[in-house]
Amino acid sequence: MNKFRADSSSIDDGGFRTLVESSLCGQLLELNVNNCNLTNRAVDALAASSQGLRIESLTFSKNSLTAEGAQTLLTSTALPRLKQLDVASNTIGPGAFRDLSGSPTASLQTLAVSQCELDDEVVIALLQWLQASAVEDLDLGYNPISAVAIAPLWEANGLKSLKRIDLSGTLIGDAGAKGLASMKRRPESLILFDSEITAVGVQAIAVAPQFARLKELDIRKNAIGFAGARALAASKQLNHLESLMVGERTVGPEGQRLLVNRFGNDVVTLGEDSESEDEDV
Repeated sequence: MNKFRADSSSIDDGGFRTLVESSLCGQLLELNVNNCNLTNRAVDALAASSQGLRIESLTFSKNSLTAEGAQTLLTSTALPRLKQLDVASNTIGPGAFRDLSGSPTASLQTLAVSQCELDDEVVIALLQWLQASAVEDLDLGYNPISAVAIAPLWEANGLKSLKRIDLSGTLIGDAGAKGLASMKRRPESLILFDSEITAVGVQAIAVAPQFARLKELDIRKNAIGFAGARALAASKQLNHLESLMVGERTVGPEGQRLLVNRFGNDVVTLGEDSESEDEDV
């Protein structure tokens, strides 16, 4: 048995400590304790383990971790093989990640910290710490962050392995889209659902050579208008898209026609729109 998954009724902090101290835990490659109301005490028990843990995937989402618990997971030397860490939907909040020490686990490839009430200062600190990491998939969605928070993505040369960025439900706006369009790395997936982007931001994305390898672009629930659709359809860079998700109402019938003609029905998905009125730019 190399996988363990608990539910909200099957484990608490005490039960988790018992699991960590058992021989079973030393065999686990995947540990999922989503929505179990675990606290920092559970994380402390894991970090204190002397078993030589082999865990590669750790899901701690929807629990009761604070900034201290999340930081302990990120910096623990007890998880040397960790590839995937999910601490989404914990109230990590402002003030986290101010004292990150050492280097990220060399094997870490996927990090989800969405819906954790992170602010600009916290995300800046996290991204600066991750610069030397091998992270490929980074989910910062549904945190109240602006373009300022993600500036390390284009102002620094690290995070060279980054392939997927999820900024859904953030406040990055056109400034964030323009910044992403100037970064040196070449992502394959860019998720910008409901991130306050207009046609101005889309136009920056459409002409950026950094997005020549982009396979997935989600800009639903953004007021990009017909001008945004026109910019995407005219792009000379977006030649490898396999999935383009846009708001049906915001681009209008003519915008839909342009996108389908350019990318094909199998690529374009017309989904949820911004509720605001769209204006051509």
